[in-house]
This record gives sequence, structure tokens and C-alpha cells, in this order.
Amino acid sequence: MAKLEKYIFAGVCEDALISANMVYTLWHENYENVRKVKRRKKYVEMSKSKKVKMAKGQNEKRANKANISNNTNHTNHERNFYYSI
Repeated sequence: MAKLEKYIFAGVCEDALISANMVYTLWHENYENVRKVKRRKKYVEMSKSKKVKMAKGQNEKRANKANISNNTNHTNHERNFYYSI
């Protein structure tokens, strides 16, 4: 009898755990979507100059990733050489 109770208890715990996990997953998905919407809203409401600044920052990051900064005067040949390494 004790064994049976143990199994029933384990089953209940497992069900509770699964449902808690599902609730968390649903909440997290919703939370992420809300964040995305808020971020988008913020971007839309931003002034044009701020958007331009933001874009410049993004471009600089991309340039740094490619190991070429915006203020260097590399020719296309040199650039292609750097990329091919």
C-alpha cells in the first residue's frame, strides 16, 4: 500500500511539475512578445536623428566585426584581401 501511495504521489508531483513548466513557457513567450512590441513602439516613436545615430552605431559595430574601421582608406583590393584571409 505504501508503495502505491508513493507512486501516486510521484505521479501527482510530475503532473504538477509539467503543468508548472507549461505555465512558465507560456508566460515567457508572452513576456518576450510584449518586450518586442514595446521595443518596436519605442523605435517608432523615436526622432529621426536618434534613429540615424542608432544606425551609425550599428554600422560601426559591423565594421569592427569585419576588422575594418570606417576611417581607413583601404582600396577594394586590400579589403578583398583582408576578407579572404
